[in-house]
Amino acid sequence: MFQCTVMTKWLRFLCNLYSPGLLNGVGKRKAYIETAVRNELSIPGSGGSRHAVEQVLVVASGYDTLALRLAEEFPHVLFYEVDHPATMAVKRKAVQLYQMSDEKSIDFQRQSSLSNLRFIAADLTKTPLKNVLLTEDDGLGSYDITKPTAVVMEGLTMYLHEDDLLNLFNSTAEVVGPKSTISFDFFGWKDNKPPVLMAAKVQFLGESWHWSIEPKNLERFLMRTKWSLLHGPVAFGIEHLATLVKR
Repeated sequence: MFQCTVMTKWLRFLCNLYSPGLLNGVGKRKAYIETAVRNELSIPGSGGSRHAVEQVLVVASGYDTLALRLAEEFPHVLFYEVDHPATMAVKRKAVQLYQMSDEKSIDFQRQSSLSNLRFIAADLTKTPLKNVLLTEDDGLGSYDITKPTAVVMEGLTMYLHEDDLLNLFNSTAEVVGPKSTISFDFFGWKDNKPPVLMAAKVQFLGESWHWSIEPKNLERFLMRTKWSLLHGPVAFGIEHLATLVKR
């Protein structure tokens, strides 16, 4: 326990040395996105609490646990995660160990335990999102493009070129129903020019950030998509967050 605490403090020190406020910003980002999804899952209706969305789609989910946690809490909502096969292989194994630690088991091919959670391994640079979601492989044909869906794109936009991001937003609109939402984060630098010190750190780490937009220009950018601004943008650390609604 002591070793774990010391290691945690050491990692926090290194992160703050690399980018002051980074961890705090990431924590607020995750809180914002989870709150946005929860709001879409439980909106008061005429008959009491109801599910405003019937599906949650996490694009480029990485190792985040949002869908896993909410799938257990909302068993009547379908959760889909899509990410690169290499990333998804690691995550499947990690979640399998998690399930086993609770004396459970999960068959990720047939979803035997969490029947409402689907992990989809796909390279979206090679296969369109619509094709990925509607494939019959692994019993994933239950995705319904007509249902209201809460979409999450966390830690993704900055790695895409503008044309690719526009294509992703518009292709996502084709696989979700009316009143669907997208919650996402982005950098608010003008002309994709981060502060000099930040740019040097990014280059040192071999990262490639391609897109950012000043918050005041976000609505103008969205005019080229099938989405409108629902909430935000709000600033957390070095990032901004917003929620969109399908027009």
